[in-house]
Amino acid sequence: MCNKAVHFPSSLPDKLLIHQTNNDWYGRSLEQKPGIDEDSKQLIERVWEAVLDEQIDQWAAGESNPERMATVYRQHTASSQVKAIVHGLKVQQEAARLCTSE
Repeated sequence: MCNKAVHFPSSLPDKLLIHQTNNDWYGRSLEQKPGIDEDSKQLIERVWEAVLDEQIDQWAAGESNPERMATVYRQHTASSQVKAIVHGLKVQQEAARLCTSE
């Protein structure tokens, strides 16, 4: 069991948000929001367009199916979900590495 204290970025001074070499602080967490790059912005626009297109198609057909809109959203964001899971696993591995290096 790792007895290393975990400090989240919201509780750290700004100068300590980055992992320091002495392993006193580990500044990565889900609370640390990553910046949005151009690819992500384009993905967000494509997702909005796809969901709105589905909504317009439903309105034109006199339908209302929120589940179908949710399915369209999930289909277009599946890659983002995979990236988030992979990132989380990397953070978990790094935290485990820090705990075993004590």
